[in-house]
Amino acid sequence: MTDEGGALLPGVETFFSLLKMQDVWLWAVSGKSRREAEDFLKAYRLTDYFRGILAGEPVSAAVLERAERRLRVNRRFLTVFSRSPAVLLEAKAAGFHTAAVCPDADGKNAADTVISDFLDFIE
Repeated sequence: MTDEGGALLPGVETFFSLLKMQDVWLWAVSGKSRREAEDFLKAYRLTDYFRGILAGEPVSAAVLERAERRLRVNRRFLTVFSRSPAVLLEAKAAGFHTAAVCPDADGKNAADTVISDFLDFIE
């Protein structure tokens, strides 16, 4: 959701707003502590876009499967957005659709879809 400097990527708020208007449920999954994940979402005013947060352990297929159960949607219809090639590879191997959010080469080979920012996904 942010670039290397910590700024929100272009289109993040618009993308989340469009999904919310279409009643698409989002869960935040973070390897950081729950407190850090909540503070991050609050700092960027993104809290209202997410139905829940799974945090406090490394992002893995098992954690993504818990999010899948909470969303009550089959993983074939879910997209995991990440800049982390390791997360993308694990999610893809587990059968999730993956989207690498990266303006550079990191993660491009690990994902089904590659976007440089969220404006790309909106278009």
